[in-house]
Parts: sequence; C-alpha cells; structure tokens
Amino acid sequence: MDTNALPMELIEHARESLLRLEEILPNAADPAVYDFGKFLAEEGYLRGALTPSGFIFVCEQAFLHLAEGNCGFGRGEIVHALAMQSRDKYRAIRRDFRPAVTAVFPEHFAGEVLRLWQACHP
Repeated sequence: MDTNALPMELIEHARESLLRLEEILPNAADPAVYDFGKFLAEEGYLRGALTPSGFIFVCEQAFLHLAEGNCGFGRGEIVHALAMQSRDKYRAIRRDFRPAVTAVFPEHFAGEVLRLWQACHP
C-alpha cells in the first residue's frame, strides 16, 4: 500500500465530512462547492486506497462525468444540478473546492493534494 494512502477509516471520515461540508465550511466562495462535495461522497468516488494523486484523479473523473451528464460507472445518465454545466463552472468549482480539501482531510494529505492540484491547475 502507498504510504501516502489514507486508511479506510479516514476515507470514511472524509466522505461523511463532504456530506456535511456546508456545516464544516460555512463560507464557501460558491455554493456549488457543497454540491460537488456531496456528489463525490454520494456517488462512490471515495473508495479503496486513496492517495493525494488518486483524490485529484477522482475529482477530475467526477468533473468529466458531470460535464458529459453520464456516469462512467455504468449507472447511466446523471441527474444533478451540476450536470452539463459549462467548463468555466467546473473550473470555478475546482478553484473554490481547495478550502474543502483542507477542511475534510488530514493536514499532510490535504497539503499534498493542494500541492499537486496547484501543479496541475495553476
């Protein structure tokens, strides 16, 4: 197992925190941040061994599924407020979601996610 991977109990804690993100992070720049957090948590994107780069991958996968309006996990059409939005909307969520990462993950994990995210999306 990757030494940067979160144990399952911390992944479950992050999933539960994403469901309560509005309570944990009450002043998000865009309310869509809450919707995206819930989408990640409810649709099964947080499972298995999760590394910082793996978290970025599942976020990008979720953005792709939302943009296409179709779930890549074989569940068909996505009916969600964030589905089929503009690229600019997903870019804004990606930018504004960074404080959520810090709010729901342990400091070392969140720091690495943000470092990698900044390298991918300056």
